[in-house]
Amino acid sequence: EQGMGQLKEYLSRVKQTPGLAEEAGIFIGLAYKLTWRDEAGLEFMMGLDKSLTDHVLVNYLMASSASFAYENDMALKKLRKINRDRIQIVFGGMDYLYGRCLLNRLDPGANIPLEKYLATYPGMDYKKDVCNRLSWHYFLQGDLARYNEYKMMVSTTGRSLRDRDLEALEESRSVYLPHIGLLKARLLFDGGYFSEADSVMRGIPAATLSPVPYQLEFSYRAGRIAQMLGNTDRASMDLKKTVEDGAGEPFTFATRAALQLGVIFENKKDYPNALFWYKRCLEIYDGAHTVES
Repeated sequence: EQGMGQLKEYLSRVKQTPGLAEEAGIFIGLAYKLTWRDEAGLEFMMGLDKSLTDHVLVNYLMASSASFAYENDMALKKLRKINRDRIQIVFGGMDYLYGRCLLNRLDPGANIPLEKYLATYPGMDYKKDVCNRLSWHYFLQGDLARYNEYKMMVSTTGRSLRDRDLEALEESRSVYLPHIGLLKARLLFDGGYFSEADSVMRGIPAATLSPVPYQLEFSYRAGRIAQMLGNTDRASMDLKKTVEDGAGEPFTFATRAALQLGVIFENKKDYPNALFWYKRCLEIYDGAHTVES
C-alpha cells in the first residue's frame, strides 16, 4: 500500500511530462496485477488521461486486467485499438490474450491467435495453457483428433512455472472428456457473459450427468453464475451442495465453493458465517488436486 501510494503521488507530479507519466501509469497498472487486483487496476487505468491511455502498453495492461475482471468485450476492444504494425518487437502476449478472449466468447476463430503464439513466441511461458485452450477450442468444434493432439502437447510444450501452465497440466491429465455444455458455461463465465452462461446451464439436463466431476462442476458453475448475477440465495444453495457432495472427492470444486461462500457472507457482513466457510475451505483444501496460486 505504501508503494502504491508513492507511485500515485509520483504520477500526480509527472502527469504533464510525456514518457514519465506513461511509465508511472504502467508501473501502477502492473502493481495492481501483481497483487491480483485486476478490477481495481482497470478502474484506475480507465481514469487516466486519454493521452496516457493511447500508449500501447497501457492499452495492453487495460486489456489484460479487463480479461480477468469479467470485461471480455472491453479487453477485445482495447486489443483491437493497438496498431501492431507500429510495434518494433515481437509482442506475443497480445496473441495469447486475444486468443483467450476470443475463446471466452466461443469465437470459432480463437485458434488463429493462439496457434500464432505457439509458433512465433520465443519464450516458454503460457504455452501449456495455450495448448490446453486449443484442445478446448477443437473439442467445441467437434474435432476430437485435434483435441487429443493438443491435450497431449500440454505435457511436452513450454514449461511448468506459471500458475496457468501448472493448471493446464493438471487439467490435461483428466481421464474425462470435457462436458460440452459445462465447458461453454465456464468460458462464457470467464468472459463475464453471465446471462449467456446461465442460459447454457439451463439447457443441461442435470439428472443425466453421470460422472462425479460433471455433477460437482454443474452445481459449482450454477452457484458461481448465480453469485455474479446477484442471486446470492440460489448461489449459496448450489455452492453448499458442491461442498457437501465434493468434500471427499479428488477435485477442487468443493474447496472453491467453500471459498466463494465465505465471500458471499463476508459481503453481507455476516462475519461468523464467512469465517465458518473460510475455515471449511482450508479444511478440505488438498494441494495434490490443484496448484498453489
